[in-house]
Amino acid sequence: MDKKELIERLAKQSHQSKGKAADQVDTLVYGLLKELKQEGNKPSKATGGPPKPPSGSSSPSVKDKK
Repeated sequence: MDKKELIERLAKQSHQSKGKAADQVDTLVYGLLKELKQEGNKPSKATGGPPKPPSGSSSPSVKDKK
């Protein structure tokens, strides 16, 4: 799923404009990148599990349609 499709689906599901949905996607991506960069400066830890979503993200799950 590319960014454009994600924006369109978010706008439709949340009944908001594509511009507002685009802002939310950009904010989420920026936040994820910021966290990853901060974690890159910390010593590595072996967690033994999948990465956890960033705190404060309460996005509904979106199933990938192919």
